[in-house]
Amino acid sequence: MKQSPRRCEIQFVLLLSAGCTTGQVAPQGYSCGDPSKGHCYAQASVGDHLTGFQTTIGVVSTFLPGDGFVNNEFWLNNYRGSGGWIEIGYQANTVELPKYFWAKVDPDTHLYQSFDIGTIPSEEVSTRVTFDVHQTGEDTFVLSVDGTTTHFTATVTINLWDGTYGGYVMLGQELSGMSGAAASLAMFVDNQAYDQTYQRHFLTEADNPSDDLLDKPPYGGWFQKPAAGNQGGVFPTYCCKE
Repeated sequence: MKQSPRRCEIQFVLLLSAGCTTGQVAPQGYSCGDPSKGHCYAQASVGDHLTGFQTTIGVVSTFLPGDGFVNNEFWLNNYRGSGGWIEIGYQANTVELPKYFWAKVDPDTHLYQSFDIGTIPSEEVSTRVTFDVHQTGEDTFVLSVDGTTTHFTATVTINLWDGTYGGYVMLGQELSGMSGAAASLAMFVDNQAYDQTYQRHFLTEADNPSDDLLDKPPYGGWFQKPAAGNQGGVFPTYCCKE
């Protein structure tokens, strides 16, 4: 019998509640670069020629950047050799309160731009918030963040690909810095992909969910890989004590 994502989440928390999922400070001596390069990841790849992605992420109560930053997020990427992507999620860094943000790299100009959506409201800490990026027309994408009090949407023009060619998604946690980061357990659930007709469906095996790619720290991986009937799988992340 297929288990629900909620039941899997409860089991995962029970199994690891005595360990490092409560947001303990990362081991001293990790090396995840400065804010502009050399970051560490706990992530997985999904999709083949997707035109968008939606996931619901737990907003953690323990979220400390150390001397860098920590993100829970996803990237909608193209296949070009020059690269190009849109990312969206939430971040803790050394100079601001934890915030929602989105960013992009334009494949035509190679220009990176980051945009603040807003400080995470206290009402949304320890709740789940839904993040979405999907194509609606030629070079046109809609971004959204939907929580208890946050209801953000924006339209972005970027030439990620021609027509509805599509791309793939990386989801998970990104870590920058050398010491002091901490993030409690966050679940990515209700993971959904948009196809080339702009229709959305829960991820399954057909969407090619990869095994996790972990730098340790941060930590994560598929607790329940996407499959028919399980509402897109369950992907947890946390940072960082071994």
